[in-house]
Amino acid sequence: MEKLTEISIKSKYISVLPDGKILREVSYGGSQEWVRPRDDKGKKLELGRWQKLKKPNVIADCGCGLVASEDVLTYLEKKEMPAGRGEFDYNVTAYQSMLMDADFHDFPVLPYGGLSGILMALNMNRIFRQKGMKYKARWINNPKKMFARMQEMLEADIPVIFSAGPGIFKKKKFIRLFVEDGNFKNGKRFKKSVSFRNHYVTCTGILTWRDASGKEKRMLRVSSWGRKYYLDFDEYYNYVESTDNWLFSNMLYIRKK
Repeated sequence: MEKLTEISIKSKYISVLPDGKILREVSYGGSQEWVRPRDDKGKKLELGRWQKLKKPNVIADCGCGLVASEDVLTYLEKKEMPAGRGEFDYNVTAYQSMLMDADFHDFPVLPYGGLSGILMALNMNRIFRQKGMKYKARWINNPKKMFARMQEMLEADIPVIFSAGPGIFKKKKFIRLFVEDGNFKNGKRFKKSVSFRNHYVTCTGILTWRDASGKEKRMLRVSSWGRKYYLDFDEYYNYVESTDNWLFSNMLYIRKK
């Protein structure tokens, strides 16, 4: 494997202080799961059909776009602060409150539907105007330019929200997420962790290298469910081309005015 090349945001990403129940280690970004109702020991409650339509449960099930939007807004706002940022951006209780407030005022999450990319862009631009932030966002980008625009945003110190749709044509197909392999067995840097579809994640960095056959590898470092993962960009691209469409699966392209 040739030497890695990395493009990354300039500052540490959003972090939440663990509480020992819902969150047991410092997070990498936020998670919609933290607003899910639990008992005193932190275990999820069994809910009936109608209880699942209550707002905390809707956010827990469909709030990945809300989390991604608020995390990126927080990052963009706090990097402009002259005093800098503290060690942590939130504790769990503060993050829960922030999500509930943002759902009501900024990025409403719909039952079973979540938040569309188009509404995400519209509301993001409204907030930019209200806060006097010199950015502009849009959804629906040319997929052939997607990787280059991700690089452009990261070089400008802007995290990249992107999505993988529900897999309209092949319901059994998913996208793999990887974690770093500390053992580096057989020259592999990553090992499979979980899989997903119909979900937003936020890219904070890109690693590129060439494997033994000379093929370029492109791995995205992403935040999802409050953890750091890696995603193979070409696997993602092939998933969309073969399984979904570029309306549901695309990126929020943010640039400075």
